[in-house]
Amino acid sequence: MVREEVIQVEAAGAFAHEGEAADWLDAALGHLAATDWASLGTTAHGDMLRRLQGAQAKLTAVNAAVLAAFTAGQGYEPDGHRSAVQWLVRRTGMSKGAALGAYGWHKRLARHGVIATAMTDGTVSESWAKAIAQWTDPLPAADRDEADRILLEAAAAGVPLEDLEILARSIWETWKAQHPDPDDGNG
Repeated sequence: MVREEVIQVEAAGAFAHEGEAADWLDAALGHLAATDWASLGTTAHGDMLRRLQGAQAKLTAVNAAVLAAFTAGQGYEPDGHRSAVQWLVRRTGMSKGAALGAYGWHKRLARHGVIATAMTDGTVSESWAKAIAQWTDPLPAADRDEADRILLEAAAAGVPLEDLEILARSIWETWKAQHPDPDDGNG
């Protein structure tokens, strides 16, 4: 773990611009793709799988942030496209489903800044982040952030996903009890 922290600190100011960082990322992924994984032991496999999940979460968060800026600046219009999704399909070779998925992450992380930060830090996997976001989406923004924090802290403490869902349901039920619907006949 200390090695990863040193690399993160060194990498923070190591690149002249974003394009250079992306070139290094491409080179690192190329190296990993060319690795003879069968020649390595399962300990190396397990370590790499863990690290790749953290990297995948970071990559999704960065992609969402770039897509948010691209969409806000209507970067798709100069190329004659009417939406970011359309641009992604036509300019990046993504399927429509994959483009909608990327756009979904952009919208999801715009509503869940706490989760975006956790993904960028590599402290929550993409799949757990998505589940937590789905559970807390119905809450108002301020309460959603607090619920996300509680669930992420529980996840970091080792609480299994099934138990996080129970905790999320409890958070929702508590919020709902404190904010009764005036049309439900109880208030």
